[in-house]
Amino acid sequence: MSATQSATISVNVFRNSLMFILDETFDNVHGAYLDKGDNFFATLDGVSAEQASIPVVGQGNSIASQVNHVIFYFDVAFKYMRSENPGPQDWDASWAVVSVTDEAWNELKQKLRDRQQTLLQLIRETPDEAFDNEDMVGGAMAAIAHTAFHLGQVRHALSFIRGNVSDK
Repeated sequence: MSATQSATISVNVFRNSLMFILDETFDNVHGAYLDKGDNFFATLDGVSAEQASIPVVGQGNSIASQVNHVIFYFDVAFKYMRSENPGPQDWDASWAVVSVTDEAWNELKQKLRDRQQTLLQLIRETPDEAFDNEDMVGGAMAAIAHTAFHLGQVRHALSFIRGNVSDK
C-alpha cells in the first residue's frame, strides 16, 4: 500500500470490535485485556455501600465517586457521539458523590448499567454511515478508554480498602 492509500475496515468489524471490548469491560471477560472477575460489574458486585463510601488516600474520591463520574461522563459522551454540543460541563459535580447508603449504592450501580445499555444501543443502532463521523468513532473509543481507566481506579481503591496495598 502506498503512502497515499489508506486502509479501511468495515463498519461491521468496527462495531463488533467495540461491542466485544465493551462486553469484556462490563460483563464477560474474554481475555482481550482483563483477567476473570476483573470486569466492572463483577468488581462492583463485591463492593458494599460502606466500602464504596471510603475516600481513598491521596485522591479524596471514593469508589462511589468513581462510578458517579463514569455515569456523568457517559451522559456527556452520548451527546458528542450524536454530534450534539453538550456545552460547558461542571466536571467537579461529577465527583460530588462520595458517601452512599445501601439504597443509593444500588441506584448508582443501576445507573451505570443503564448507561452501559444506552452505549451498546447507540453503537448497535447507529446507521453505518454515521461511523464516518469522528465524534461517533472517537466518542466510542474514548468511552472504552475512560471506562477502563476508572475500572482500574476502582480496583486499585478496592485493593487499598481491603488492605492489599500499603499507604506509601
